Amino acid sequence: MRVALVALAFHLENTKSSLFFINVLRSAFDDFHVVADGDAWYEIPRLKPDLLIVYQRLFSPEELECFGTRNVVLVPMYDACPHTEEFWNRYRAYKVLCFSRTLHEFLEGRSFRSHHVRYFSAPPSALPAPPREKGLRIFFWERSRLIDWACVRALLGESKVEAFHYHRSSNIESGLGELPGEQDVERYHIVFSDWFDSRASYIEALASCTVYIAPRESEGIGLSFIEALAMGLCVVAPNAPTMNEYIEDGVNGILYDPALPKPLSFFGAEAMGKKAADLGKKAHEAWLAALPEMLRFFEEPLPTYRPRRHFALYLAKRGRSIVRHHYKKTRSLWTTLAGREGPRRRRDR
Repeated sequence: MRVALVALAFHLENTKSSLFFINVLRSAFDDFHVVADGDAWYEIPRLKPDLLIVYQRLFSPEELECFGTRNVVLVPMYDACPHTEEFWNRYRAYKVLCFSRTLHEFLEGRSFRSHHVRYFSAPPSALPAPPREKGLRIFFWERSRLIDWACVRALLGESKVEAFHYHRSSNIESGLGELPGEQDVERYHIVFSDWFDSRASYIEALASCTVYIAPRESEGIGLSFIEALAMGLCVVAPNAPTMNEYIEDGVNGILYDPALPKPLSFFGAEAMGKKAADLGKKAHEAWLAALPEMLRFFEEPLPTYRPRRHFALYLAKRGRSIVRHHYKKTRSLWTTLAGREGPRRRRDR
């Protein structure tokens, strides 16, 4: 079986966030190919895969038909797709793999061919983690306009913070909120970073903390906060998918409403972190155990297939302007060759 995975070029080249999924597929299928989304238009027809997996990117049904593959599995991200029946009804001809339980339940309740799998990373045991110091030590990576310093400041309230690592990548500064002022820097013992020389440096900074503030209001999978859970940090996150599918409020983390942030109680954060680490061990084993069923879902043929239905719609929408252009061009050419008297002579006859 020839399998092709279409993924976002940005993540393939920069963040590598799709690498865990690619590794699973590469180990399962001998004839496996990874294609960047921008190259899909000529690579997929050339490869002619038996199974096409579209990761994160949601092509339109008309575009998917143009690829010519019968067995297509969509892998959408909860935070990057609409959650309406009107939108998803267009994709009833395809299978959907969901990393979000909420999205899976939405689709399954509407009779879609949907399968849910919960990813959980293994703890980075290969990297020596320094012993954590006592007290409230926080790591925050600002990546969202909603969850900025003003939001985090409201969550902290009067809490006594021993150390606060504030990371903001230099390439996403535009559009984010203001940085903490001098008084807040002194009060919460904030240190800043905008770059890590290596992944080991990032893990070392993370491992020295007890609390991790999740950076986004919702997630498709949530690799960053999942890794923090696996390392035994108490994760503070919005009460939204996929965070609330992993975190039980007050047990292995803390959930809150980012639209109405208010002071949180960090009492027992270390104990919640330990329960998060225990969850991580079991959840990673469950992820590995779920892989065979996920692969079977991929290989199952679609029960019905309506060939070229969407392709015809695609031509109707996209090809109309091309037909109109050639019609005008042909008409202009005929007028030039025949002259204006041609039609009159025919009418006179």
